Amino acid sequence: MNNGRGLNAFTLGLLIFLGAVGIFWFASAVRTARRKSNRAFCISHLKLIGALCISRADDQDGVFPYDPSPTPSALNAFQVLVDESDDFNTRLLCSPAHFDTPAVPSSSGSYVLGASNVSYAYRGAATAVDSRSSTILASNDTYLGAPNEGEQPEGHEGGVNVLMVTGEAYFLPLDQLASGRNFPEGLVDNYGSTK
Repeated sequence: MNNGRGLNAFTLGLLIFLGAVGIFWFASAVRTARRKSNRAFCISHLKLIGALCISRADDQDGVFPYDPSPTPSALNAFQVLVDESDDFNTRLLCSPAHFDTPAVPSSSGSYVLGASNVSYAYRGAATAVDSRSSTILASNDTYLGAPNEGEQPEGHEGGVNVLMVTGEAYFLPLDQLASGRNFPEGLVDNYGSTK
C-alpha cells in the first residue's frame, strides 16, 4: 500500500523491469560495436599487410613473399616478410578477434614466428602482382577461428576478411566460399593445410 512516502510494489517492479531492459539493450549495443570494431581492425591489418607485400613484391620482380617449400605454409611466407623488414610490426599478423599473440624478438633480436603469432591464411604458391585482381592473397586463417580457437572469432560471423592482390581488403560472406572450405581456395594456413 502506498501512503505517499514511498514506492508501491508495482512501481518498484516496473522500475526494476525497465532497468533490466536498459542493461540488456546496452550490453547488446556494446557487443555489436565490438564485433564491428574487430572486423574493421582486422581489415585494417590486412590492408597494411597488403601494402608491405606489394612493396616487397616491387623489390622482388613483382612476386609477393611466399614459402618455396614443397608444402608451403602461411607461417613461413609471413616469416619471409618479417625477415626482410627492419621494423616489421608483428602485431599486424594477429587479428584482434583471435587469441593469437604477437611474436617477440629472440635474444639475437630476430623474430621467429610460431602458429600462435599468425591469424591469417596466405597464398600458397608464388603469386605475381599482375595476377587477376580477383586473386585473394590472404584472409582470416579460418572462419572458425585461429588454430588455438574453437569457434568463429567475434566480428567474423558469417564470413572471412580477405586481402586481394590489389591491396584491397573486405569482408567475404561464407556463401562465396567453396563448400567445405574454412578459407578461400588457393590459400594455406599456418600448417600448410589448404582447407
